[in-house]
Amino acid sequence: MEIEKVRGKNSKKFKKEILGKIIYIHKIPGDRREYVKHKGKLITLKDYKEEKKQGKSKISHKNLSVKKPSKMSGDDDIILTICSFNIFLWNCLKNDNQNQSIQKINTLIKDKNIDLLFTQEDNILSNDDISETVKAYLTTKYRKDAKFSSCITNNDGTMKFEKGISPRFAIIVNTSNFSIANLHLEGGRFVDMELNNTKFEDYLAVKLHLLEKVISKDPDIILGDFNSVYWEGEDDIERMKNMLRGQIEYFNGYRNGEIIKKKDRQSDHNNYLHSKERKIIKEKIEMTLIDKCDKLISADSFALSDDNIRRWNSKPFELLKQNDYIYIKPSEYAVTNSRGNNVIDHIWVKKTLMEKYSFECEIYKDFGDADEQKLYGGVSDHRPVILTVKNKEVENRSNTSFATSMAKSVYDPRNESVRPSISLLKEKV
Repeated sequence: MEIEKVRGKNSKKFKKEILGKIIYIHKIPGDRREYVKHKGKLITLKDYKEEKKQGKSKISHKNLSVKKPSKMSGDDDIILTICSFNIFLWNCLKNDNQNQSIQKINTLIKDKNIDLLFTQEDNILSNDDISETVKAYLTTKYRKDAKFSSCITNNDGTMKFEKGISPRFAIIVNTSNFSIANLHLEGGRFVDMELNNTKFEDYLAVKLHLLEKVISKDPDIILGDFNSVYWEGEDDIERMKNMLRGQIEYFNGYRNGEIIKKKDRQSDHNNYLHSKERKIIKEKIEMTLIDKCDKLISADSFALSDDNIRRWNSKPFELLKQNDYIYIKPSEYAVTNSRGNNVIDHIWVKKTLMEKYSFECEIYKDFGDADEQKLYGGVSDHRPVILTVKNKEVENRSNTSFATSMAKSVYDPRNESVRPSISLLKEKV
């Protein structure tokens, strides 16, 4: 790429086909828009297209109809757009629908202008040796600095790991404006099978331990798969109650039923393995095994109280609130996990950031509905959650500018998007 001085800044230029003609496109660092040189001056690509469509040698703003941008303040106030996504081990790249999955992920990154992608259940190895972890990716459109800061684990020797518990991880990435923690808390269908009242406190302590260690690093943003249901808002109190009731029904109904089935299958398997020996004992040693009780497992051994089910879901968010983090509620309700039909992927930010920045959250639904394998659009059993961070000062100034432009009937063009790709931020354990 060639470099030349434009407006006192270093700009890059490259060739691109526009309206059937190959021309140079100029990019200015810090500016999302694309420019073209026309009549000796740089104008935005959008203005250039408008001029060509109207067949004029110069753009006449007064003759253009007033159009309202999709966002009143435009994109100039956007500092960062990040995405949290449980990628389900990138299984979407290992099946016959690989190309469709690639296209859907590229569309997510391009259409939502994602700068950084934070993943959970990501088994792409960088310089770590863990089999199930969290990762961070840079998209090619993000031209600012972002560096891996630290890796955190709950497997530090201080916790009692009961059956079903796996090492869990979090990472922190620093950008020029924020420190961002990406975590995956204990929970899910495998550890659910082991939860009971007797050992509940040990399991809960392990779950909270990772979050406590993350909070001790004081990151600005905490996001990821919390394996706990949550929703907030005065108008949505009943929705949260329904999600908790759904968890209680799940544990007392489906979960308990699966435990009994699993024990029965294990018992039948053991009987099959030892059937030959039992026959020899009976026929050649002339002894008969006294049968055990019909059900070796009792209801009490896997009972989990309604209160403990609520605590399993609510304690992580109580901890966040106690440490002055605020939940960024998505603009529209949608479940983020197809297996539980609940919202378990969340984004929280430090309360002190609210004075300077505004935050918009969205649950991305464009992958499509869940298929027979419980995968949204064949990609993952989770939906991505997107956070857009704006500078309030610029946002307010942009809104004032927009109101002025409306009064003067001046068209304020929207930004052009840039097709992205992603690269992995290396982890330093």
